[in-house]
Amino acid sequence: YNLLSQPSRAVYIFLKTNDIQFESCHLNLLEGEHRTEEFAAINPFQLVPVIDDNGFKLTESIAILRYLHRQFNVADHWYPKDSRIQARVDEYLEWQHINTRVNGSMFFQHKVWLTMMFVKGDRYLLHGSTV
Repeated sequence: YNLLSQPSRAVYIFLKTNDIQFESCHLNLLEGEHRTEEFAAINPFQLVPVIDDNGFKLTESIAILRYLHRQFNVADHWYPKDSRIQARVDEYLEWQHINTRVNGSMFFQHKVWLTMMFVKGDRYLLHGSTV
């Protein structure tokens, strides 16, 4: 995971909030650690987050969240058993990728990410390192 990634933050917050024990494996996206052959063997799409639950690997945040809810004893309000209420949760989870997530990502990019960067000549500097 990397907390720069909204899907990673969602899974991380869910794990922490529900006291689900996990081995933390942070990837430095800025250094390209997700673009290695080693990581491609775990996730061919080379994206975060990824979980490996005793050899069962899962790569999409929504699928991971649903899986975690089924595997661990978490409160029903996270993903209700009632089919109609669950369908409403599914509806939002699918919708948020192109709506809430895109707009939230742009807000994060403009308010946080871009304020961390500045231009020097024709080069971008991030915390003093040339990118």
